[in-house]
Amino acid sequence: WARGAAAVDTGALPVELGALDAVAETLRLLRSGKRGRAADRATLALDAAAWPEAPRASSGLAARRLAADLSLGLVRWDEVDEAGAAAAARAAVRGADSALDRGDRLLALARLGDGLSLLFHRARHAEVPRSELVEDPAGYLSCLRGSRTLHDLLLPERPRTVAASSLARPGARPRVLVATGAYGDFHAGVVEALQGVADVTVCDPVAEHEELGRKVLDPQSLPALAVLAGSLDQEGAVDEGRATWAGRGLGSWVSRVARSLQEQLAGHDVVLADWADPATVWISHLCPAPRLVVRVHALDALDPWLHLVQWERVERVVTVSEPLRSLVVDLLAAVSGADVPVEVVPHAVPTLPGLARGKTDAARTTLGMIGWGRRVKDVHWTLDLLERDPAWQLVLVGADFPAASNPVVEPFVTRLRERLASPALRDRVQIVGHVEDVGEPLRRIGVIVSASVRESWHVGLVEGAASGAVPVVRDWPLLASRGGPRTLFPDEWVVDDLDGAEARVRRVTAPGTWEREGARAREQAMTLFDPDAVAETYRRLLLDGRASAG
Repeated sequence: WARGAAAVDTGALPVELGALDAVAETLRLLRSGKRGRAADRATLALDAAAWPEAPRASSGLAARRLAADLSLGLVRWDEVDEAGAAAAARAAVRGADSALDRGDRLLALARLGDGLSLLFHRARHAEVPRSELVEDPAGYLSCLRGSRTLHDLLLPERPRTVAASSLARPGARPRVLVATGAYGDFHAGVVEALQGVADVTVCDPVAEHEELGRKVLDPQSLPALAVLAGSLDQEGAVDEGRATWAGRGLGSWVSRVARSLQEQLAGHDVVLADWADPATVWISHLCPAPRLVVRVHALDALDPWLHLVQWERVERVVTVSEPLRSLVVDLLAAVSGADVPVEVVPHAVPTLPGLARGKTDAARTTLGMIGWGRRVKDVHWTLDLLERDPAWQLVLVGADFPAASNPVVEPFVTRLRERLASPALRDRVQIVGHVEDVGEPLRRIGVIVSASVRESWHVGLVEGAASGAVPVVRDWPLLASRGGPRTLFPDEWVVDDLDGAEARVRRVTAPGTWEREGARAREQAMTLFDPDAVAETYRRLLLDGRASAG
């Protein structure tokens, strides 16, 4: 393919043939069939032709090529030409509006999708220590602020039908729906807080509709949303003579999913949508409840779904930490300009009081991580710390990296396997794996480490502190400019670098000191994140509409 494409004299092709658009649609067809890796390789091959640069950029091919390079691990996040990437994304977004002006709504959505896929590529933001999206959301996302395709086709203003509240009936209990998300399960504490004072229902849209669990944008995502928003007709505006990457049955599928979600949403006074994910996007278009609350955690703030929510229908946003609140405020202002309150309420972890079960004799010099099998957790940083003293041990609790990793993560995992098998570490690191009761392995951990490049709150760290393990918290690089972990935890928990981490471990594990420091850490964790107090805050917020007693 690459040799054949390189031999094509693209300058001699008449513009009317639409060769670039045909190439772009071919790649979308591949991607829509869940063949992302094949589509990335095909992008490299088909982009080998000497396409004229301006049409290549406006067609979305330039953006797709950069995204493919990132997905295949050919370009690292810190090797990206930021100016070139910004130009490619901007050209794709402008190309989308040009297609919209010609009346080709489907092509407009496709090109916008190409631009979004580059702007929000996971390799650029999710597991890296620095990101323009985090540092300067307004500048980084400036091309989306004026996108007519985004605002006219995906976020059109429509009148909202609001159901009557059951609370108008004397003595009626509020009816709350908690919609779980695609990124993880952190809703149990909120559900427990509401039980007894509200009628709570939990629904899992992803379990019923697999497509709503796709965290990475695919070519069908935006056309489906446009049908839902009423800006694309029920057949998806797909002509019989065109490529079918958007799917000729798109309209009927959207109707089926919408009806299912509407049935689950009906009859509730409050809906809590956990995570800004595809399901929340759909819920924001469909929700008839008087009050819709969205909780944003961390990774979902770095994906495009946040910018596809109908924010004028959302009463408020809940984040779990101040750095994340700051980021979400700036992200919303950068694209939608949404004037929605964004508040901070920490995770509700009702199991914290039961984690203090005493420590083993070896715990004093044993480091631990709760959750480590993702690159963002940066277990290498903890191994670097472990190597500072041969007397220290390490316990890793949680799922390992999957056997088949993507090209971006593979070098990280390969190096990790080599280090764990090395003579210096192989007898000093124990991998426990996933456990239902984290309290048991915590008995063996005396120092709980948060080595992540990005966290919003870090449940595993707080669980460790509640067990009496002394916290050592890296100043999470991605959010350091927004205050980082020092906005959540006592300053003494947080270290600036490995030297600071080593000094803290030596200080708190000194004989006669560690027991006192562990008791102090537990007291701090239980005071800051008292489950009863957090539960009461969630009750006020979701049932009364306020997060504080005042």
